Amino acid sequence: MKGHFRQRGERWYAVIDVGRTPSGRRHQRWINLGTNSKRAAERALAKVLTQSAEGTLAEPNRTTVTELLNQYIQSRRVAGRAPATLLNYSHLAGRIKKRIGHIRLSDLKPGHLEALYAAELADWDARFEAGKKRLSPRTVRHEHDLLRTALKYAVRQGLVVRNPADMVTPPRAPQLEQRVLTPGQVAQLLDTLRPHRLYALIYLAISTGMRRGELIGLRWGDVDLEARRLEVRVQRQYRPREGVQEKETKEHRGVRAIELTEAEVAVLREHRKRQDLERRDLREAWEDPRLVFASEPGTPLNPRNVQRFLDSALKKAGLPDVRFHDLRHTAGTLLMRHDGRVIAAQHRLGHARPSTTLNLYGHALPGDQRQATEHMLEAIERERRRTASPPER
Repeated sequence: MKGHFRQRGERWYAVIDVGRTPSGRRHQRWINLGTNSKRAAERALAKVLTQSAEGTLAEPNRTTVTELLNQYIQSRRVAGRAPATLLNYSHLAGRIKKRIGHIRLSDLKPGHLEALYAAELADWDARFEAGKKRLSPRTVRHEHDLLRTALKYAVRQGLVVRNPADMVTPPRAPQLEQRVLTPGQVAQLLDTLRPHRLYALIYLAISTGMRRGELIGLRWGDVDLEARRLEVRVQRQYRPREGVQEKETKEHRGVRAIELTEAEVAVLREHRKRQDLERRDLREAWEDPRLVFASEPGTPLNPRNVQRFLDSALKKAGLPDVRFHDLRHTAGTLLMRHDGRVIAAQHRLGHARPSTTLNLYGHALPGDQRQATEHMLEAIERERRRTASPPER
């Protein structure tokens, strides 16, 4: 297969021979290599010639960015991605489509992606100046990640020769700040909530570190108060137009078992007594008797309403606003700070690896670097004195 690369304007193109016309003239195909670097074009040409010889070279097509994103999200739906993940993909794709959805994949260049990210950041800066909620630069990074994986899918499908997103440096995504309640703030929140029917929900969120969906999906059949143990099997999520739906947990090793303390068992026993009275009053009107935490008519709790309930409780207690998920961060931080056993915290929180627990909560381990260094130097000094002392006669 013969071919060479040639520059047009600022872009480099592969020009390959694909045969001859009926009249005998040489027939060539021009392929945008997606770069303005001669060295990169030389490397890309070699790949194009290999793909052409193997019959895997992308054919010319009119697919747009919008069509690609639709195809990719549908492929993820078929692959069984969680509804919440697909909803997030659709939200990000909607923002991308508004700006570059009309561009054909064959014409898409790294500059289009850089302009997209710059425009998104500028738009959000303007919203912030206007006093509106500013979206995080992490969202722009998520847009880039979606585009990169969708274009990687396009390469596999033979829609494009190379992935323009691989040649773009995305905006830096700062780590989200974990908002953690102190032990005193936790006590203040629990004192405020003690008379409420959902007191046990917040108590377990802080003591076990269970996720919101896991708590509102918890069933009495998965709780053994005599053995002081519960099993996390399912979680509930809200889906637009479908309501609250049940799905499997995020566990990588199946069911997660949580060992309960006497205090947690006492809270759950009291909660069950209160719930039995509510069910007795409503009788057949109580919808789902399996649920540990339910609404007043016995229906599954809506995750968004649970956050609203927490917001109201925090305001009443005079505490700073935190997300429900920050109660999990509070649990992880306090577990590590007052115990320090990484494996125990990993199993209780349901992390796949101890490294995840350390990355999130390692800063809370007991002791500090000054104290650790003092212990190290003391050990060195003891050894120095031992070896320097004269031998016994």
